[in-house]
Amino acid sequence: GDSKQLRPSDFYQVKWESDEEGMEYEAESLLELVGNFFEKHQLKGHYRSADPGLIHFSNTHFYDNQLETLPDYATSMAGQPAFSWEKVEGIWANQVNKTEADAVVMKVDAILNASPVARIGVVTGNYFQMELIREKLWKAGFQDANIRVRNIENVQGDEFDQVILSLGYAPNAEGKLVTNFGLLGKSGAENRLNVAITRARKNMHLISSIDPTDFRPSQLNNGGLALFRSFLIFVKEQSKSPSISAPERQIQGYEIDWSLKNRLLKSGNS
Repeated sequence: GDSKQLRPSDFYQVKWESDEEGMEYEAESLLELVGNFFEKHQLKGHYRSADPGLIHFSNTHFYDNQLETLPDYATSMAGQPAFSWEKVEGIWANQVNKTEADAVVMKVDAILNASPVARIGVVTGNYFQMELIREKLWKAGFQDANIRVRNIENVQGDEFDQVILSLGYAPNAEGKLVTNFGLLGKSGAENRLNVAITRARKNMHLISSIDPTDFRPSQLNNGGLALFRSFLIFVKEQSKSPSISAPERQIQGYEIDWSLKNRLLKSGNS
């Protein structure tokens, strides 16, 4: 398994005991437990993202830049942003953000007008925001099987052509950012963020009621929230000026300009 993604449960605990002295070990997951007894291999290949920018943040922050991407040539050469950023003036109340939900419906409509067969995934921050968006999409007439709405906890394993990330977190009615950011503020937040931001094949659209400058210094003492803020900054920058190019690999073997004639000339043979 991939230790940088979600464990089976936040509260899952394994305890192995033996009658022999010293043979006791506790772990938060089976993966962590067996990792102490079996050989480990780092995940290397990433096949999903047509644009290398879509996996760049996770590759940098979670995989030590060891992922080898397989970007789509035409997508990479087009130089179009893999991300879009939309700031809305949403309010967080009763664990939902109605303004963001409305913005999601409009974004779905825009995507389908441009790409009618696109498979769309909407990733939300919690169950209540997920259900609100589902209801609004249904009322707007979007009952297409190619549209899925998920929260962070149940999106692992999914992939979509285009992803709309709308976590919903926002200032309250008084304009204060007092939310605890749900699962992004708890243990394992890094894994949840990694899963949430790596579902897209072609594009990711971030709809946010929060600007990176809205976080208080005390909130950034939380590792998960600090990473989330860094991701917001990354998406804002990439939506305006894409800067992640496809990696060039040094290949051992025949090059396009290789020929027997050139090899002979270099060797001094006639």
